[in-house]
Amino acid sequence: MSNVIVVRLDAVPAERHRDVARVFASAYAKDLAAISRDTGRWTEALTSALVPEVCYVALDCEAAPERAVVGLAACSHGSTRALRLDATALRRALGTVRGTFAYLAMRRSFHDPLPYPATTGYVECVATDPEARGRGVATALMAHIHGLPFENFTLEVTDANDGARQLYERLGYRETRRRRSKAPWLTGYREALYLGRAAGA
Repeated sequence: MSNVIVVRLDAVPAERHRDVARVFASAYAKDLAAISRDTGRWTEALTSALVPEVCYVALDCEAAPERAVVGLAACSHGSTRALRLDATALRRALGTVRGTFAYLAMRRSFHDPLPYPATTGYVECVATDPEARGRGVATALMAHIHGLPFENFTLEVTDANDGARQLYERLGYRETRRRRSKAPWLTGYREALYLGRAAGA
C-alpha cells in the first residue's frame, strides 16, 4: 500500500486520536464483546489510554483526514505497555459495572511489566480498520516495527486468528510455545501461540 505511512502516535494530531482508538475497538471487537459490544463506547473509553511512546499509526495519505487512520500497532518493552487504563474513563464510557469489570480484567494484561529483556520488542497489538483490510496495512505496520532498535521480537496470537498467524509466519515468526485458555467460552480461543523472530530475519 504505497500511499500508507507509519508514524508514532504522538505525531498524530490529538483530534485524530479518537480515530486511532476506533480502529483498535473495531479490530478487537470480538475480544471486547464479552464486556460490551458497543465499539463507540470502547472508542470513548480507550482514546486517552493508548501510550504514544509505543504505539504506531498507519495513515492513508490520500484519504480525507477523518478517514486517514487505517491501522495501529504497538511494540511494547519492559514496563511500557500499549494501554494505560483509567478506571474512571472506563466507568464513564461503559457504565459503573462494566467499566469496573473491564479495568479489573484488562489491567493485568496491560499494566504488568513484560517478562522479556530490554532487547526484545513485544508486538502487543496490530489492528487494521475493517474497511482497509487486504490493502497491506498490517504488513506496513510490521515493517516499521521491525526497524525499531530491538534484537528480537515476540508476539502472541490465538488459534482462532489463523489469518494473523499466517501473516506473522510469512514475516519470519516461528512458534516458541503455547498456552491453553482457562476459559475458552469467554476468550473465544483454545490456545494462545507465542511467536518470535530475530531482528533482520
